[in-house]
Amino acid sequence: MSRPLVSVFMMAYNHEKYIAQALDGVLMQNVNFDYDIVIGEDCSTDNTRSILLSYKEKHPDKIKLLLHEKNIGAVKNQIEVFKNCTGKYIAICEGDDYWTDPYKLQKQVDFLEGNEEYSMCFHNCQIKNDNVLFLAPPPPKSNICLKDFVKEEIYISTATVFFRNILSEVIPEHLESLYTGSYFIFMRLAEKGMLKYLEEPMSVYRVHDGGIWSGKTMFEKGEMALKNKEAMVIYFKNKPKFYKSLKKLFIRTSLFYSLYFAIHLELWKALHFIKKSFLFGFSLDHLSYWFLFLFQHFQNSLKMFFKSKIRRTK
Repeated sequence: MSRPLVSVFMMAYNHEKYIAQALDGVLMQNVNFDYDIVIGEDCSTDNTRSILLSYKEKHPDKIKLLLHEKNIGAVKNQIEVFKNCTGKYIAICEGDDYWTDPYKLQKQVDFLEGNEEYSMCFHNCQIKNDNVLFLAPPPPKSNICLKDFVKEEIYISTATVFFRNILSEVIPEHLESLYTGSYFIFMRLAEKGMLKYLEEPMSVYRVHDGGIWSGKTMFEKGEMALKNKEAMVIYFKNKPKFYKSLKKLFIRTSLFYSLYFAIHLELWKALHFIKKSFLFGFSLDHLSYWFLFLFQHFQNSLKMFFKSKIRRTK
């Protein structure tokens, strides 16, 4: 079998309710090139594996299954799936998300084929929470460089990304214990070229209790976010300009979670994240972040208050 132009990266674990919709969204793609779907199934305890086997039987030349004999965890599963993606390009669709545009892959291939200076493109998406759909917030600009990516967190749903298969070592071995998500990979791609944002919403990110991110508690999210940022700081330790900005990003994130838990009167958790901020040089100057977070919290509370008032008067 010849090398596909695109490999679709998919991880599945206890996605019995969602995996068929994820696969159908990929298989409906209308394209003028070959693509395959590489799926790491991490020893689910539900019927996810049997559903995947039935799809494999119907599409033997399209689907490559990695059926782990025991649960190896999200990070190792991700590494194994990346190793088996042989396409010139990689598109991501987790087993609990799905694509909605049959021309998504074609549009993204056309863009990267015609724009060599870009390493990745991603697009808008809808977020599905309790069957309610709403658009994700757009990034501050449509053309994003590494400096932009390091300066502030940019929301990128994994089900929207499409990138060149140019990371021979996706996750450096010495950072595997810190790595917990895809943000670090996006940063590495920004190191290789520009990132392009496309305004069309062409996928759905599903919020549910079993999600790798959405299913975590706020404390777990804080731990995951800081581990990723610590990996980024360590990775860029020999590039002073980015190293300094990433340390600020780490401190800002740790202080955000400390204030969140302080507001909710969970003081030991607040103290936990304050301590984390000292890892990369917390100083009194960084207290300005707290005032910014408080102001934003006050703004959001006012918006919610007036929305509830409007509902009552209708």
